[in-house]
Amino acid sequence: MPEPEAVPAVKMKRLTLGVSEDLHRKIKSGCANHGVKMADEIRVLLEAHFSQ
Repeated sequence: MPEPEAVPAVKMKRLTLGVSEDLHRKIKSGCANHGVKMADEIRVLLEAHFSQ
């Protein structure tokens, strides 16, 4: 049986930023309520904003 083709991985870079405790709490709570990771949700928002 042939080997499956390797899918190239997207190279990721780390981004660190500071937010207030209140905003962090809101993001964390909202993501938990929707069952998504904070990093994934913020990545979606950034991609939508900067994709134009």
